[in-house]
Amino acid sequence: MSNSRPATEIYHSKQNVTLLQNFKGIVSTPADVETYQIGRWAPNVVKRAAYVVYPTDAADISVAILLAREEKLPIAICGGGHNSGGASSTEGIVIDMRKMNAVRVDKDNKIGYIQGGTTITQAVKDIFKHGMATVFGHVGSVGVVGLATGGGMGFKMGQHGLGCDNIVSATMVLANGQIVAVDDKNHPDLLWGIKGGGSNFGVIAELGMRLHETRADPYLAIHGVGDFGAEEGERLWGRFSKHNPIMSKVHQAPYDTYTAKWEEFETTSCNRVQGPVHISTFDYVTVKKAYDMWLAVIPNAPMSALFYEFYAYDLMAKESVDATAFALRTTNKLALIGIYGYAEEWTPEAKQAVKDIQACISSSSTEEAKGSIGYLNHSYLSTLDKPEKETDVIARRAFGPNYPRLQQLKRKYDPEMVFNKWFCIKPAEE
Repeated sequence: MSNSRPATEIYHSKQNVTLLQNFKGIVSTPADVETYQIGRWAPNVVKRAAYVVYPTDAADISVAILLAREEKLPIAICGGGHNSGGASSTEGIVIDMRKMNAVRVDKDNKIGYIQGGTTITQAVKDIFKHGMATVFGHVGSVGVVGLATGGGMGFKMGQHGLGCDNIVSATMVLANGQIVAVDDKNHPDLLWGIKGGGSNFGVIAELGMRLHETRADPYLAIHGVGDFGAEEGERLWGRFSKHNPIMSKVHQAPYDTYTAKWEEFETTSCNRVQGPVHISTFDYVTVKKAYDMWLAVIPNAPMSALFYEFYAYDLMAKESVDATAFALRTTNKLALIGIYGYAEEWTPEAKQAVKDIQACISSSSTEEAKGSIGYLNHSYLSTLDKPEKETDVIARRAFGPNYPRLQQLKRKYDPEMVFNKWFCIKPAEE
């Protein structure tokens, strides 16, 4: 498909004129310098969209979906634009949700209603005003909806489970343009599906998440947040600091500032590819080998990072695998290999470096850990141009025993695979 289709094509169709008369947001083409925005966290996966639409509500999203289907254009949904596999980018129509970033808090029922383009930083600040919080990650520029529906690992999961476990409702727009309310009474099958099934079933205009009271001044330790004061924080952190780490930063701070220290690093524009890995063993020899491999990458990819994520996994792992669509419920720890800041011509080497370091990190772990695809939101495998639509091998690995049930949902709500940009599920056969 050409990237330079004239905008007159989309406006001159009688069907599209009628649709666009009801669209309250902005429709942008590459010729619209001020409004056409296709930049992403990983610029190397950006595609030049024929149209970028900025909806203002669920009705606008419905128009955008019907418009794309009328024009036979692929759809991508952009919430925070933080996927390293390019799930929020397309040559067709991008539904850019970032104008829809309002947060409503029902304090009595402890539910936050978060619009589809809201980032973690925005949501944390608006919810914290009410003395509450929910399970979010540490990177403020990440979109809440993508994070939560992809699993939602982050701070407070040791207390309250995954982000997806805290989803209670959604306003969704389906592949046929229908706007539906989703909760435990309305479309409960969809509620189960979006708890880990990502964007496979529609566009979420607003997500309802369970909120929890939180301490105003938690203990912050480099990459972690503890819902306790300095005395308890120093006692727990002492297990690590006694080994004389290269860097040890701990302090108390307002809860709504914990994402700030990552903003500069995470918003710097640079090529990125990353991959997760599960580990059952954390041992010095393996860590040292991975560290040396990471050091060897730095000359060509100077923004690269290697994270071991010591969240409290026990509560998440206690839920049955079929409780939600998210199937990777294990106490195995996560590591994330991020190869960042490389030149375009070094892309093959960057992807190979991710694979090599993944293999190294998991080499001393169990076969179960080695065979895991890792945390889905971290993986550049989330979208693959042709193979993803032709084979569901990756999706089967991602969703494990829940995949057949998800296939049934796909056949019911999106049989034509309109939404196919994130671990795309193949509909069950008739």
